[in-house]
Amino acid sequence: MFRNFGARQWEDAVNARCRGLLAVVFVLALITAACSSKASKASGGGGFQCSNGSIVVGEARAETGDFAFFDVASENGNLLAIDQFNEAGGLNGCKIKVVRGDTKGDPALGGRVAQSLIDQGAKILFSPSDFDVGVGAAQAGEKAGLVGTSEASAVNMPAAVGPHFFAAGITTDGLGLSEAAFANEKGWKAAYVVTNEQFSFFTDMEKTFRGKYAGTVVGRDVVADTATDYAPVISKIRDASSKPDVIYLNDYFPHVGTFIKQLRDAGISTPVLGNNSYSSLELPDVVGRQRVSNVYYVAPVFWEGKDLDPQVAEILDRYKKRFGKAPDNNNFMEGYDSAKLLLDGVKAAGTTDADAVAKAMNAQANLALPGATLTRWVNRHTQRTLVVIGFDAAGNFVLSKDKFDPQQSS
Repeated sequence: MFRNFGARQWEDAVNARCRGLLAVVFVLALITAACSSKASKASGGGGFQCSNGSIVVGEARAETGDFAFFDVASENGNLLAIDQFNEAGGLNGCKIKVVRGDTKGDPALGGRVAQSLIDQGAKILFSPSDFDVGVGAAQAGEKAGLVGTSEASAVNMPAAVGPHFFAAGITTDGLGLSEAAFANEKGWKAAYVVTNEQFSFFTDMEKTFRGKYAGTVVGRDVVADTATDYAPVISKIRDASSKPDVIYLNDYFPHVGTFIKQLRDAGISTPVLGNNSYSSLELPDVVGRQRVSNVYYVAPVFWEGKDLDPQVAEILDRYKKRFGKAPDNNNFMEGYDSAKLLLDGVKAAGTTDADAVAKAMNAQANLALPGATLTRWVNRHTQRTLVVIGFDAAGNFVLSKDKFDPQQSS
């Protein structure tokens, strides 16, 4: 169609065409800038998925049911960390909003509860603090492309969920290693093992303990999760031909309180060793304050007694003011830590994108936590320092062993 154009006509036509294209480009640039500005305001800037000035965090927790004893404390610890982030301005000026759902401790219900929170806009998900109870909720978050965490201790949970899930609880391996190291330090050569096999938390921990314990297991029994009368097991311990130096009791409060009370009632004063699920301010009163001095358990931090780490004391004080009472157990500290580590990861990544947050969290190492240190993540499970808690002659909680790395104690 340009066949009959002269040189001048051709130059004028080209110049006109170019001016038109430049005008279009300029308009498109303005539109793009405007859209980008709106997107930045909608996201809170920095890649955060911020709607109406807030990032939505989902709490899929057992707020009722048997597991609520642990999960409510974990969730409350999450909330304390979230409060601190919001007091400091949120994430890139974007406040953190919490939506909650009750899993009732039912693994089958957990996935549905998590999905309902995702439908409400959750971009980050906290799941129940146990593999058996929480895996369904965690998998729902992974399927939706969310980064998530819980205080679960099962070393296989991150792999069972996916690459964006982090288990921030003490590992069963870490607990078992620590228990064995403490028993070895004490010179306890013979152990009687009692385990609640209802939860993999206990069976996995026992396996690690037995692999690292330098002494001999002289007996073993299983206790039902519904048990209240432990006389048959206690009779076996009392009548054992090889007397144990320590009773390795692998269960949780209030069960352990009842067991140890009945053990002492039977006249058996043998030391008892356990894990962080012993943690309850009521334990000395259940057992008897004059009879609890030979009880020890591994825990994430020391919070139950006096002369606390200042940061632990501050969080404990915040807990009492926020919820009107002391925590039921040490899960509140693990809950605080899990939220802090995840939100620090989001802040470092500058986005709620699960890949970016996971990369930032995997890089976390040698971080100071209240009363503890995160040394590193291994396969998206925390490696951290632990403590051993015991009791004095008056039944007061005391720090029997200050923070140590269980991997270096094995």
